[in-house]
Amino acid sequence: MESDPSDFSLAQAAIKSSDLPAIDHLTLSFFVLDAVDSDEAARYILNRLSASSDSAENVLRSIKRELAQLSRKFARHDALPLEVDEALRGELRPLLEAAITKDLTEKLFSLIQFSDKPSQLKNLWLMSPTWFAERQLPGYFVQGILQGRKGFYTPPTSPDEQLYPLPEAFLLQIHRVLSHPLHFLAIERQIHQGWPLVNDPMPLGAVARSLLRGLFALLPTVICVQLYKLVNKAVDKFDPAQKGSAIKFLPFGLVLKSSHRVSKSEANALHLVEKYTSINAPRLINATVVNDTDLRINNHPVHNYLLMTRVPGDDLSDVFYRMTYEERAQFAKDLGKCISEYRQIPSSHNTNHEICDTLGGAFRDNRMGGGLHGPFDSKIDFLNYLSPGRLAALRDELPLSALYRNNHRIVFSHSDLHRTNIKVRGGRLVGIIDWEAAGFKPEYWEYTRAVWPYFGDRRVEKEMALAFEKSYAEELEAEKLLWRRYLMF
Repeated sequence: MESDPSDFSLAQAAIKSSDLPAIDHLTLSFFVLDAVDSDEAARYILNRLSASSDSAENVLRSIKRELAQLSRKFARHDALPLEVDEALRGELRPLLEAAITKDLTEKLFSLIQFSDKPSQLKNLWLMSPTWFAERQLPGYFVQGILQGRKGFYTPPTSPDEQLYPLPEAFLLQIHRVLSHPLHFLAIERQIHQGWPLVNDPMPLGAVARSLLRGLFALLPTVICVQLYKLVNKAVDKFDPAQKGSAIKFLPFGLVLKSSHRVSKSEANALHLVEKYTSINAPRLINATVVNDTDLRINNHPVHNYLLMTRVPGDDLSDVFYRMTYEERAQFAKDLGKCISEYRQIPSSHNTNHEICDTLGGAFRDNRMGGGLHGPFDSKIDFLNYLSPGRLAALRDELPLSALYRNNHRIVFSHSDLHRTNIKVRGGRLVGIIDWEAAGFKPEYWEYTRAVWPYFGDRRVEKEMALAFEKSYAEELEAEKLLWRRYLMF
């Protein structure tokens, strides 16, 4: 019988609508997504839910517990006991079939029956849980044949095939499916242990910042450039981990950004945020901008330099997965306060351009493609720029017409609230970095621009919407049309 194409979406909707912790939603959603046959796994979820008189939450919790139990059995490092075989053939068998299909389950048990080939069984059960994460390393094999050996090994120059792990592709397929639940179990343990205590170094004080600013103000541009080049070389030599990076972390809580994308507008954005808000953002020490027009010499971009203070904390992208829904809601409130605060920054440039960078000029925005864009005298000019060619015929139709019809204030915007640009500590917002794309934009832009990198992720859209005082749902639908039709990626 042909599978119902709606089973996957129905199962995902049932999981996401249940009142469960974020980590449970993640575990169950990935179970369906990672299954060899996602429709079959989805039907398993739906059948369990419909066959039980218990609440959906309790049924899903039961499935999650069984999934954890199943995954642990594939991670044992001791000899295969009888109860493992019995469990896999008994109550956990339907779940295993949902995860890897009935055919692969039969193939698995056929392999297990070869009791005279212990190396096959060892290769099956002792497969390193880290193999999936390290699969990109060429020339490495999963270790599990040699007694007492763990991890990876590189084949010798004259390989002995008797020492190789068995190249059973379907075993790796099973491992891929069942390794994610083990990873989520580790995350769950982290969550239960709470956020680790971190002693951040003392930030550079106001007096020290003033002294440094005064010192750099006395130095000619050519001296600053040579100094920054020396700093970059020194960091590359003594801290190879930072070699080649445009962002260098220096002693005393300082950060040096070296890039042709550094602009006077970015420096001014840091100045405005410090002057008009209480937001924890990098504090500007010095900006040395010798090329504000994408100048290239011998096809190499001319670098500009931005010296600033470091904002402590973890990138939101690195810890968001382990934040509870309560922590995410509080984070959205904290972010909303920051957005409301910097939206009050006045436009002080002396130009007639409404939509522009912080100094009234052209601006960068990856959403609009590489290079500089604008400035624009009005929102209409801006929208027309976003909808050229064939898209122009759609300007009077929904959803695109909503961008033209709705009234939007032109406000100061960060314009890149990506999770890598947001710092958190202990699940709470501590600062916002990377103000390169900041400028004055229509108010909806901050929201639609923030969810653009996650196009199609409804949960991101809903969670980010909590940070805004009004809904931009119509504007988001219009932007999605532009993303699809104009492919501004």
